[in-house]
Parts: sequence; C-alpha cells; structure tokens
Amino acid sequence: MKKEIKTSLYLLSGYRNPILIFYMIMISIALLIGITSSATATGQVNTTASGLEISTIIFLFVVGLNAFKEDFKFLMANNVTRKKFYISNILTMLSVTFIMSIIDVTLSYFYQAIVGNYESLGNQIYGNMSVIASILYYFSLYTLAIVIGLVITIIYYRSNQIMKIIVSITPIALFYLMLYLNSQSNNAIGEAVGRFFVFALGLSRSTPNPYMGVITFFLASIGLLLINKIIMIKAPIKN
Repeated sequence: MKKEIKTSLYLLSGYRNPILIFYMIMISIALLIGITSSATATGQVNTTASGLEISTIIFLFVVGLNAFKEDFKFLMANNVTRKKFYISNILTMLSVTFIMSIIDVTLSYFYQAIVGNYESLGNQIYGNMSVIASILYYFSLYTLAIVIGLVITIIYYRSNQIMKIIVSITPIALFYLMLYLNSQSNNAIGEAVGRFFVFALGLSRSTPNPYMGVITFFLASIGLLLINKIIMIKAPIKN
C-alpha cells in the first residue's frame, strides 16, 4: 500500500496548480460581485445561482478527462502496475474531491458574507443543510463528476477511430430513442425516470433527504469505477 500512497501523492502534485488557479478565479469573482453590490443603490446584486458548486463540477469533470493518458504512460514506464495505478488514481480523486468539498462549503459562507443573497446548490435543493451533510453531499457529487470524466477518457483511449465515432454518437442516439419511446408510451417512461431520480436523490418526501443523494452518487461512482477497472486493466501503452 505504501507504493500506492506514494504514487497518489505524485498524482496529487499535478492537481495543485489547476486547483489554486480555479479558486483564485472563483474568489476574485466573488470579490468583484461584492464590490459591484456595494456600489449599487440597493447594496445587493441578484446572484442566487449556485455558481461555485456548478463551476467545481465542471472543473472536476474536465480534470477527469485529463487524468489518465499522460500519468498512465509515465507510471507504466516507471514500473507501476496497472492495479497500483488504478488504486492510486482512486485515492487521488477521493482526496481532491474531499478537499474541494470542504473548501466549497467554507467558501459558500464567504460568498454569503460578500454577496449577501448567495445560496448554495445543496441548500437550493434540500433546504438548509448542516455542514457535515453539505460536505458529504458535495464530496459524493464531485467524486461522481471526476469519475465520469475519467471513464469517458479511458473509453476513448481504448477505442479505435470507428469506435470513437460510435461512442460519440451513442448518447445522442439514446437520447432521441428515449424521446421517441416516451412519446409512444404517453410520457410513461419519462414519468418513471422522473420518479426514480426523485427517489434516488431523496426528494420524494416532504422533507428532502440529502443523504439519499450521497448514497446514490457514491453507488454510481463505484459502478463507473468498476467499469473503469475492466477497461483499464488491459489498456496498452500508446504513443
């Protein structure tokens, strides 16, 4: 396990600068909004959208898209096995998403102080969440975002040109197929999918339960990581 931890620390070093730049930008935006707000007649700017968390989700998805090829080639050349790389990558991603969830919860209070009417993504969906619930919720959501990006990039890495085209058009084809099937079923499929997501995210009761969302996001991440392992375990080293 020592080698996995050592490899994970190496991988973490590559995340440091992008994360620092990301949060410098987000804090600068908050300060700019705060200055703009104080300069208006009302003293407030209408910024209730949860820009911080959504920006983090997009950022981590992009990070996931770039979290495989170069590191994989370098570590394979340095006698790190695929299994150890797989474990190290998971440790790295969990460390990054956990740290960023704590930072975002902390920054949400900073945003509230600067902007005034800022409301986080979790609070918009579930109402006022506790600090622990917020951290766990964002931790699970951010983990899913980075894992989705990772799985996509590994699928493309293993695919030839024809398969890349098929992989690219499959989501679009499935989307239109679902629309067609839904119209043929008088919206029964859409309603069933909607009920599933409402239940899976803990929104089916009068008092929303964020921990249901946490469980759902982590289960989805585990499922995708298993797919990732199957695809990656025999991945060739490409130039």
